[in-house]
Amino acid sequence: MCMVIHQDHKNHYPLSALVREWRYNVERQSVKSVILNSVGYDEGTKILEIEFQTGLVYRYSGVPPKVYDDLMHSSEMGKYFSEKIRPRFHTKQVVA
Repeated sequence: MCMVIHQDHKNHYPLSALVREWRYNVERQSVKSVILNSVGYDEGTKILEIEFQTGLVYRYSGVPPKVYDDLMHSSEMGKYFSEKIRPRFHTKQVVA
């Protein structure tokens, strides 16, 4: 089981949603990037999960499939992430 730490304290989520999220696993695949280690996406929930080279894992909510596809096809994944994902989507750290 993993635990999610919310980075955005302005939003409040029902406990039932948090419990579902804790138990939800996104399968990631290894990527070639200076800052990203692995990336996973669930189109049904629009959750993008990224493991960084540091070993930290974060989830990004409400990510459209096109953003995921563009990330995976980007020649500079770290730059794409920093410019198009990090500033735009709600973030939660996943702790195993």
